[in-house]
Amino acid sequence: MPLSFGEPFIVRTKIGDIEMDASLNEDHRLDTIVTRNPVEDGSFYSDHIVLLPVVLEVQCRVSDTSLSYFSPAETGKEGRSNQAYYELVKLQNSRKPFQVVTGIRSYENMVIENLSVPRNSKDGHSLRFNMVLAELPIIGDNVKSNRDLFSKDVRHTAPGVVHLGPVQKILIK
Repeated sequence: MPLSFGEPFIVRTKIGDIEMDASLNEDHRLDTIVTRNPVEDGSFYSDHIVLLPVVLEVQCRVSDTSLSYFSPAETGKEGRSNQAYYELVKLQNSRKPFQVVTGIRSYENMVIENLSVPRNSKDGHSLRFNMVLAELPIIGDNVKSNRDLFSKDVRHTAPGVVHLGPVQKILIK
């Protein structure tokens, strides 16, 4: 049965080496700052755009029952959900950048800025969490950025050179 836009679907996400059962929400933010410099008449001119590090907000779920056919179900105190919680805390405490794979693309050099684990009676044997991840730009000889649109994720879909037709000269008198 083909999937329609009205039906729910699961987006698989991987944070470091931890695989999520489902990504419930993803918010990919690519912000910039446009510089504004005042001039004598009170107006502003802009002469530069600063690319801010990529920020990714996710809400994910890991349950004790894997959604994969190849992983056995786990229950008890050391189920998948508890293991995922401790691995996420360990990943944040390591202060080392890691890879994040989402439904849109994968991001390199990401770190956890915020980890929130709300719990309620409906959660049962599962872990639901909200996380804010930010790019840690690596500066040096091999500068890498998640803003590189021609990364390994999208290189094969990038359009080639397109001929736009003849160029017409405009003469200003």
